[in-house]
Amino acid sequence: MILYGVAMEGMAISFTLILARMLRAGLIGSALPGPQARKLLRRYGIGIVIYPLITVVSLFHAPLMLLLHALIVGYYLGPGLNQLSLTSAEDTV
Repeated sequence: MILYGVAMEGMAISFTLILARMLRAGLIGSALPGPQARKLLRRYGIGIVIYPLITVVSLFHAPLMLLLHALIVGYYLGPGLNQLSLTSAEDTV
């Protein structure tokens, strides 16, 4: 479980760095203002904080870990993904 948590944390850091680079290069919403880009980065970067906490929880209660992972996946596929697609859609209009 610890190895899985470390892998998830590594992916969270990787994806956050990729998103930051894409925002700086203007690849997501070329006219995206700085405050909106930072807000988007914070929304997606939450995994950097959440995944270590879930890993600690897994040491004590594995079923709760699975539930928490399902919730964060739901966040990324729901409101998180919606925020990213709205930002990209604004750029194309």
